[in-house]
Amino acid sequence: MRRGKYLVKNITAIAISNFASKVIGFLLIPLYTRVLSTDEYGVYGLIATTLNVIIPVLTLNISDAVFRYAAIKNRPQGVLRIGLKFTIIGGLASVFLSCLLLLSGIIDVFGEYWIYLPLQFILSSCFSTINNYSLGNGKVTLVSIAGFLGTASVILTNLLFLIVFNMGLHGYFLASCISYLVQISILVMFGRILKDLRNESIDDGVNGEMVSYSKPLIWNRIGWWVNDSSDKYLVSYFCGLAANGVYNLSYKIPTILNTFQGVFSQAWGLSAIKEYDSEDKDFFYSKLYCIYNVMNVVLCAVLITANRPLAKILYANEFYEAWKYSPMLLIAAVFGGLSGFCGGILIAAKESRIYSISTVVGAITNIILNIVMITRWEIMGAAIATVISTMIVWLIRILYIRRLTNLSINPLLHIILYCFLMAQSIVDLIIDEMYGFAINCIITIIVMGISFLQVRPYIREVLINRKN
Repeated sequence: MRRGKYLVKNITAIAISNFASKVIGFLLIPLYTRVLSTDEYGVYGLIATTLNVIIPVLTLNISDAVFRYAAIKNRPQGVLRIGLKFTIIGGLASVFLSCLLLLSGIIDVFGEYWIYLPLQFILSSCFSTINNYSLGNGKVTLVSIAGFLGTASVILTNLLFLIVFNMGLHGYFLASCISYLVQISILVMFGRILKDLRNESIDDGVNGEMVSYSKPLIWNRIGWWVNDSSDKYLVSYFCGLAANGVYNLSYKIPTILNTFQGVFSQAWGLSAIKEYDSEDKDFFYSKLYCIYNVMNVVLCAVLITANRPLAKILYANEFYEAWKYSPMLLIAAVFGGLSGFCGGILIAAKESRIYSISTVVGAITNIILNIVMITRWEIMGAAIATVISTMIVWLIRILYIRRLTNLSINPLLHIILYCFLMAQSIVDLIIDEMYGFAINCIITIIVMGISFLQVRPYIREVLINRKN
């Protein structure tokens, strides 16, 4: 299969399994902001943020290895058993950790909702392992059906728990748990999961390979967690839970861009490895990087332009001020996506050391800047710190990659595009809504024009693979 078609096929498969849940989650924001208080949303943000770091640590990030090894043509023995083994160990560790935090009093910050920390850990990590195994086995239709039914259950249970029974944040967490159970049940019943478990035995060699593959990625996940989440803890500490609830919601519009990036990055990781030994990898990497860059920039420009109109639809009551921080977080998302692209090349080159170092440097920078900037500019300081630290990760990786490959890009054009995005965010913040919208529409058209001129010569070459 030609490499362009191979990439598109993987993107399509992963998009089908992720799209419905992301869209519905986005569309349910108006409901959440009307029935939950800013304090409740702040607690939700802290639990979600905590899960994002302890799941990869306690499970050794094994779900990524399950997907990678299940996708091998002649799949080795024991992939699913190994994945579930580390998932179960991680689940037990999460229960033990929650008990320790409960006894120490640290978990009091979660209030009466602390029980959802281990519960969500167990269900989320089990789902991730089984879902990745099914995707790696090519069961795209089944994963899509499970995702659709899981999404339907989220809608129904949210309406029931939040509106009919008025259960507040308890209802939100219970709806999430039921969705995981629905999807896990469908995958187990119709995905030959139990049969594969009965027929598999754990191969110590495969166990070691999978752990060796997944362990280096833990530091990367932790580093990105710090970049994405440490500001939420610090905003809670310096500004209060209500402020964290607003700041957490300001990530929702950038989530549109993150969803596109997440789908692409999983597929790109496989293509980067597949193409690393090809003779013209420099051409493929360079042109695809440029295409991916302008797609990120254009989508970011459109979302910044639509930021305030979207906020009026999505955010209710005191949550509305979240629109102020979304433009900066959108720019941070652009550099996060480009860093992920570079990370795919680093993994293909087995440069896990610089892969992790770059993320850790960004994480340390993020913590320092957050402490300095939040005390001065409160929530906006956290957003600015996230932009700078994410940009540093991207810069370290792109400079290192240019030593590994002849990555041919035009830095000046790229910098111009990033400056336009920054100009848009300033316009959105300081100029009246109607005039600001008009100005940003003009800037978006300019960005689209520059982007088209940049990628026009080789879109066809990369996607149709004319150069072979």
